[in-house]
Amino acid sequence: MSMKPSPIHAMPGGVLRSAQLDEAHIGHISGALGTIRQGDIAPRLGWRARLRTLLAILGPGLIVMVGDNDAGAFSTYAQAGQNYGTTLLWTLLLLIPVLYVNQEMVLRLGAVSGIGHARLIFERFGRFWGAFSVIDLFLLNALTVVTEFIGITLGLDYLGVPKLWGVIAAAALVMAAAGTGNFRRFERFALGLVFGSLLLIPVFLMIHPPAGQMAHDLFVPKMPQGTALNEVMLLIIAIVGTTVAPWQLFFQQSYVVDKRITPRFIGYERVDLCIGIGIVMVGAVAIMAFTSATFAGRPEFGNFADAGMVSLGMERYYGRLPAVLFTVALVDACIIGACAVSLATAYAIGDVFALRHSLHRKPGEAKGFYAIYFGLVALGAALVLAPGVQLGLLTNAVQALAGVLLPGASVFLLLLCNDPLGERAMAQPLHRRRGRGPGDAVGRPDRVGSLPRHFRDRDPGDPHRRQRHRPRRHRQCDACQASARPNNAGADTRSFAARDMADAAARRTAADAAHAAQPHLARRPARLSRHRRRARPGTHRPARDRGRLGRRNGGRR
Repeated sequence: MSMKPSPIHAMPGGVLRSAQLDEAHIGHISGALGTIRQGDIAPRLGWRARLRTLLAILGPGLIVMVGDNDAGAFSTYAQAGQNYGTTLLWTLLLLIPVLYVNQEMVLRLGAVSGIGHARLIFERFGRFWGAFSVIDLFLLNALTVVTEFIGITLGLDYLGVPKLWGVIAAAALVMAAAGTGNFRRFERFALGLVFGSLLLIPVFLMIHPPAGQMAHDLFVPKMPQGTALNEVMLLIIAIVGTTVAPWQLFFQQSYVVDKRITPRFIGYERVDLCIGIGIVMVGAVAIMAFTSATFAGRPEFGNFADAGMVSLGMERYYGRLPAVLFTVALVDACIIGACAVSLATAYAIGDVFALRHSLHRKPGEAKGFYAIYFGLVALGAALVLAPGVQLGLLTNAVQALAGVLLPGASVFLLLLCNDPLGERAMAQPLHRRRGRGPGDAVGRPDRVGSLPRHFRDRDPGDPHRRQRHRPRRHRQCDACQASARPNNAGADTRSFAARDMADAAARRTAADAAHAAQPHLARRPARLSRHRRRARPGTHRPARDRGRLGRRNGGRR
């Protein structure tokens, strides 16, 4: 695929899709387990048809959720179980609705708007808050990628693999997974890692923690006794930050766009998200429960060090098999976490700078996108191999930092989804919305409470129409702005309003051609009666109109 300087994306039925920043975001849905053709409007009547559609859609929810159960999650849940038993299980139950609401909002935003979360923040809140959110995301994700390689080194050290060669091999695997230029191939690799995370279930069954105590602590909130409150609160913040991380919002919205999911399939994507939440919660409860059962009443209880020491403790008290399975699951989670976090950063920066950012493209076609992705992975691997880095302290600190920064990301998300400026656009029929094809008109119209003001459905009939919501010093027509900005061959630098104007011009050209071919169908402007005619602006109102209006406007007969 090639990026044209001024793309106008045509959908089946003559509907134009102009919100996308990359042409690769338009086309067939090529999932790991199936394909949905572009413009598919066939109804899903039987359960087999619905199942095939669900298998094709499956991916974004599973990857973002299991990717969240990464090295930081393993370390945080294991620390809670080894130091405080199962008394903090109730925090996981409270986070389920928060996790679903946040991720469901971003998947709707991605399916309807067709662009990533970072771009929406820039368009809605301006450059300052947009830059703040992206810089914040970049720093946090860079540290998170470091923690993923920390988990890989701990797991490989237990398995007896040399640290240097193990880290290099893991970094090469993470880079190769996304660098093939084939979206389906990457998703199949990621879903394989998702199924690998289920190795925690056999570990849970081998150690067999007490079910009664687990059920009590899961539904009855209480704080650990005899411990410092500040340490417990810091751990709870880390649990929140590792379960509902800010990078998840950016990753899932951009991944939904890259997979080409449209509003018609939002219901299937919700099912995908629910399955992912179920898997991540089962894994979190299992880690906290079997680490508690492993060290309860033993000298190591209350003295958590890192995930590698947890593996040694399992081998000491329950044998080598559960310890090896736990370690393999840890390495598996670190690899999928490194892929997802690095992709979230590359997607966000590609959105902001209008770069080509899609897994459908090869590295030679999207150099900036893959440079960011490969650079983050290389940076994380290099920092882990550097001597003198406090690995365990850094892992816990990153999860606590994610918990502190989460409220800010949630505020942006809530404002985007509840902005009243977008209500009128979303209340229109699906086939008239920006960026929707005729196939999206099938089924119940899913509403998103907001889109940026650039996505409001306005008719830019006059190419020199001023935009009132811009500051006075920037009030310039869209045509002048589009002509003033240089058009690079690699990216479309026009504003969203300029793209909407180009779409409207294309529609008018098509309508004029149709009317020329069939002149008897051409519309004629309705004539006003002589009593309702208005004088041109700046001229005096005719006397007959003043009399016609009556005395309430000061006119006389």
